[in-house]
Amino acid sequence: MRTPLWTDYPEKMKQFGYTTENSLTPDEVAKYMAELVTDGKYEGGACLEISTEGSRLLGTWNIPPPSSPGTAVPQEVIEKNRAPITAILKKERGAKL
Repeated sequence: MRTPLWTDYPEKMKQFGYTTENSLTPDEVAKYMAELVTDGKYEGGACLEISTEGSRLLGTWNIPPPSSPGTAVPQEVIEKNRAPITAILKKERGAKL
């Protein structure tokens, strides 16, 4: 969700691959939450996934992962964030970096 917890920290946005284009505003999230709570078409325990592409009602088992833009972490972001941990593990194991 696009809040100051992200937008006030551009270095964190870059670190985690967050962009304003692939995030929802608080108003958009509130709209979906109100729909989930007040619309009679959702049963108790319903889970509604929301993204910039819209929404989908999730089932209980064998739910396919989200596939719309912004729902996956780019590989370069994963590698960047994993690198310091990998370096520590290699050092602890006595491997050359």
